Amino acid sequence: MLLDIAPELTNAIFSFLSIQDLYYVRGVSKRCQAVAEQAIWNHTSRSEHTILQFGDKDSGKNLNLYPHTYDAEHRVVEFRPKTIEPISLTDRSAASGDLMIRTFRLWFSGWQKHDFLGGANWTEVEPKLNAFDRAHMLFHGTYNPAHEKVYILPSVHDPGPPRRTRYVGDADMVLSLYYTSRGDDVMQWNYARTTDTQSTVTALAPPPERSANITSLKVSISWIMSGIQTNVYTIELYDSYRRHLHDTLSSNLAFNYDPNCEQVLEWLLSDNASNAIVPHQLITFLKEHTHESLSRQAELQRLLESAGVDASVLWKYGFAKRWLAGKAAFEPEDVVRRIQMTEENWHKDQQSLRRQLAKENISI
Repeated sequence: MLLDIAPELTNAIFSFLSIQDLYYVRGVSKRCQAVAEQAIWNHTSRSEHTILQFGDKDSGKNLNLYPHTYDAEHRVVEFRPKTIEPISLTDRSAASGDLMIRTFRLWFSGWQKHDFLGGANWTEVEPKLNAFDRAHMLFHGTYNPAHEKVYILPSVHDPGPPRRTRYVGDADMVLSLYYTSRGDDVMQWNYARTTDTQSTVTALAPPPERSANITSLKVSISWIMSGIQTNVYTIELYDSYRRHLHDTLSSNLAFNYDPNCEQVLEWLLSDNASNAIVPHQLITFLKEHTHESLSRQAELQRLLESAGVDASVLWKYGFAKRWLAGKAAFEPEDVVRRIQMTEENWHKDQQSLRRQLAKENISI
């Protein structure tokens, strides 16, 4: 067998495979899984990086994170910046009037921006469609949740000690950062005299400039693959730790909690998790905050699933992402209704386009 030869030769052979091919190889056996995932790390450490994009895609506030370590036991890749430098979260060009950047995206350099996911060659499909159908097909056909997912930064209004490490993440990734601020922490009010000599507030001075300092990004191997193909079975980051936490909380009658809240993410990256210790303070906190067990994202995904809609389409729609960031005044039911209606219309249009392209011997 291939894996019976010297490890150096196996690694050399695997170095000629793409990341996608290596991911297929890992499904052959547990031995192949370990060797292939090590090869994915070797490829990543040589020639890839992750781009952290703050705010909107055109904000220009990006940070490159480079491969640092690979935890083979838990299949976790860590990225770090070359130097820790503050990234200003002030967005003075925001059309909405919100001067604070509250969101970020992640982009792995090995992903393709416009990979047509229908299995067909886009150069064959494009000439057969009118302008509307082309735009419609590109919007839905190139959609990949990993490419469009938006993460919400932790609140900058933190009563904790200065430069306290903050955490944000989900089942696939955890970002560690801390905030710094420049300027007076006290808001300055501007006053003007009216004709009746009464003082009225006319403006609020800009808030102190706050910056994010990124220290580490940890992702699962499956997160890297999810941006290459959409049907990847994702593996939870530190899944064994999460199972132990769930079992411990269940034994303490704590069943409803947010598995991706800061307190849980902080525990996941601590020595307590690796030593299978769940502090009493964490158990107490999660039991006392059961009303926060559903984040805005989890609530919306639950409603989508209840409506029979694939929850992964959430990131396809800008209005849904604005609602998640707190920048839209929709009710969650309104967001779900709009997504459901658009997806149902796309399903009907897709069937029509398939019949149209089938006449040209093109399948999608």
